[in-house]
Amino acid sequence: MAISAGFAVRRDRPDSRLVVFTLWLLVFGVGSQAMLIAPIIPQIATQLAVEEAALGTLITAYSVAVGAFALLVGPISDRVGRRPVLLAGTGLMTAALAAHWFAGDYVSLFSLRLLAGVAGGVLNGAAIAYVGDYFPPRAPRVGQRLGHQRVRRRADRGYPHRDHPRRGVRLSHAVSRVRRRHAVRVRSGRRVPPRPRRDPRHLETDRPVVPR
Repeated sequence: MAISAGFAVRRDRPDSRLVVFTLWLLVFGVGSQAMLIAPIIPQIATQLAVEEAALGTLITAYSVAVGAFALLVGPISDRVGRRPVLLAGTGLMTAALAAHWFAGDYVSLFSLRLLAGVAGGVLNGAAIAYVGDYFPPRAPRVGQRLGHQRVRRRADRGYPHRDHPRRGVRLSHAVSRVRRRHAVRVRSGRRVPPRPRRDPRHLETDRPVVPR
């Protein structure tokens, strides 16, 4: 019964690729809001009869609101839940963007940009927190393994010593030894003690005595 229940939980859990794609869309939408308004600032200045220098505060207001509310939403979503916060942020962002159509002066447009920044901060903070909850803590080790493989490939090619291939080979062997010891340590579940270093002062006593 326990095994079947475990399989049922796995089937009910959404696909990780779908979750990543959805969160990426949310974060991309939040980040693109600051860039989409920049090319149309001259047109906004003409229609609202406002100087272009003053309209630069529209981008600043949005960015500041996103950064401030992204920090505040994290603890709130821990208590309320990620899904309700994401739904609330999506609805607030939709309403704020739709209300831009009715902005007739600089003050109303500035207020709507602040409201959109609040919604963006809610979405950004909850999305980042959701990633930390959904994926296991051991996931960052994948990046570490990829980093080790990259170092190994560069060492096999002679990097960072192109003029001295032997150094690259020695570096490759050193990386291989470190990876093998790490693999043994992980499989056995125990800490492998490092090899003791021999004192150079006792090297002379280890040599065989040859009579003259």
